[in-house]
Parts: sequence; structure tokens; C-alpha cells
Amino acid sequence: MKKFNWKKIVAPIIMLLIGLLGGLIGAFILLTAAGISFTNTTSTGIKTAKTVYSNTTDTTKAVKKVQNAVVSVINYQEGSSSDSLNNLYGRIFGGGDNSDSSQEKSKDSDGLQVAGEGSGVIYKKDGKEAYIVTNNHVVDGAKKLEIMLSDGSKITGDLVGKDTYSDLAVVKVSSDKISTVAEFADSNSLTVGEKAIAIGS
Repeated sequence: MKKFNWKKIVAPIIMLLIGLLGGLIGAFILLTAAGISFTNTTSTGIKTAKTVYSNTTDTTKAVKKVQNAVVSVINYQEGSSSDSLNNLYGRIFGGGDNSDSSQEKSKDSDGLQVAGEGSGVIYKKDGKEAYIVTNNHVVDGAKKLEIMLSDGSKITGDLVGKDTYSDLAVVKVSSDKISTVAEFADSNSLTVGEKAIAIGS
């Protein structure tokens, strides 16, 4: 009787298991290097992949550089006859609570109401004062201007000057809380067809 050779059967099986284990280890190393980790998220044993990546572009770099210089310019005006039209519109079309009490809540301590809001950018800091450029239509008709900084705090602004035709205006504020100033570049160095980005509040 011929003796059975176990080595011919066991050796290929061991080689197969070693190859499978090596493939699993290699896949784990590649996924970890790519930033993908496997975590158990439920008690049922289901595993999900969490992908972590960094998306940095020229645009994100530009935004990060000036985002703290971008502000909101809030325009306060006296209440007008349009308030009663807004109340009527709200009651007809279900625009929410437009009662006199809700109108009173939107008024400031001087009895002024928010008439509009727009973006501005801090472009100059000079001693105790800083200057913001915004649009003329943002500040038009304002009885009071309030500036909301990137951290959410608010300071009072004073209109320095405005121009209807270029739709530009300059507002002066205290520089106490101003930490970032955006720089104006040289427009002569621009090339036709370059990308432009708008960073608003």
C-alpha cells in the first residue's frame, strides 16, 4: 500500500493562506495611508469607512487669508409706511408674526429698524480707527450703521463718504477689535480671463 503524502496537500493550502493574509495586511496599510479608517459604528457589527482628506486650493487659501477682514454692514433706518405694507403682505401670504410687538422687537434702543445688510471689507487700520469699504446701496438712507465682525461681535460705524455712481462707500470704526486687514492688489498686474472670487459675509 502506497503512503499518502500530506505535504502535497498541506503546502499549497498554507501558501494560499499566507498569500491571503499578506493581501489583507497590504490592503489595510494602503487604506490607512489614504486616510480611510474602519470603525464599528453600531452594536450589530456593521463597519463603515470614514474618509478624511484635505482639500486646499488657491481659493481656500485666499479666503483663509482675508476672511477675518470681511464684515457685515447693517443699515438701521426709521420705520416707514412700507412697514404696514409688509405687515399686510405677511398676514395675507402667511409670512409669520408681523404684529406690532414683533416689529418692536426688531427695533434698536433708538427706535430704528434694520432696513438692510450687506458685505464690507476692512482695508485700512490707522491708529485708533479702521476703515471699511462697502457699497453705497448698502448704507443708503442709514440713520445708524452697525458692523458685525467675523467673530459675531458688533461695533458702531460712522459713514465717511459715499459715491452713487461707483456704488462705493467708506465706513469708519474703532480699531480696538480689528485684527485683520485686507490689502488692495495692483489691478494693472491682472490678466484678462483670470478667475475672480467674491467673499461675502
